[in-house]
Amino acid sequence: MERYCASLIYELDEILEKGNEIIGIDLGTEGFAALSNGIRIEEPISIKREEKRIKRTQKKLAKKKKDGKK
Repeated sequence: MERYCASLIYELDEILEKGNEIIGIDLGTEGFAALSNGIRIEEPISIKREEKRIKRTQKKLAKKKKDGKK
């Protein structure tokens, strides 16, 4: 049997009360994460900025020819 483990650190502006509740986290494409208790967490702005930068760089690379000349 294969086992998977993930560790996430996320900073919140608000202080949450400690509880005994167990929740599940779904990392998805529509948002950064959705919790089993209904809370949705949006992507940090820096991730969106990096995705745009990667997309631009990939477009530039796709237009270049293999020998390095444009």
